[in-house]
Amino acid sequence: MKVFMVIVLIIASTFIGVDSESYDATYQNIDVVTFYTTDKDITVKNATVTDSKIYREVKCDVKDAFGVAETLRNVDGVSVLTTKSEKNVLSLLKATVVSRRNVNGINIVYAYSELIPFNTTVDGKVINIEIADSGCGKIIAGCPVILGSY
Repeated sequence: MKVFMVIVLIIASTFIGVDSESYDATYQNIDVVTFYTTDKDITVKNATVTDSKIYREVKCDVKDAFGVAETLRNVDGVSVLTTKSEKNVLSLLKATVVSRRNVNGINIVYAYSELIPFNTTVDGKVINIEIADSGCGKIIAGCPVILGSY
């Protein structure tokens, strides 16, 4: 869980542009943070829990993400819905694009960042960030990949 707390700190700080102790009006850059967990019994404040086929999705506002993350035990991924651009996210995370593809009109970017201390393999390539951009003015960025839908 400590690794995911680090990731939440990195992601939240990166996307909203502030450190974890000095939040301000820049919350508008993130609409929602989603944690993907295999925890069965979840009791969290300020979050919505829904079941998907494999994971329980725990969604919350970015200002509540640190508290929510502390209550979860088995987190396999985290994603954010943000108005930041793909280029901005990659730059802020100091990430290198590994590959790109288009799936049903959604631009998908797989990237790798040394700032994120875990990874997975997609098409034989090591990645730890997936970004989906459908062209609606918002993107979803997930670590190590987006585990929900986009």
